[in-house]
Amino acid sequence: MLWTVNGALIVVLQPMPAYILKGWITSTKTQILAGYLVFIVSFITVSRAEAFSGFMGAMVILTIGEMARRIIHRQ
Repeated sequence: MLWTVNGALIVVLQPMPAYILKGWITSTKTQILAGYLVFIVSFITVSRAEAFSGFMGAMVILTIGEMARRIIHRQ
């Protein structure tokens, strides 16, 4: 179920991080840092999760970080 959410979010929300990263954050170093910070937040969230909803929230955060990382590496 969690990986299904990951795939669906990538398909539906892929343009969002591209707009945010390219429009608001112009420095490549800052974009990379932002992507890694999102990953860190997701791992902290999953480490504290006690219910499925916590794991789902961590997967959503991780997916956003993953999409940001892909955009950065394409530049």
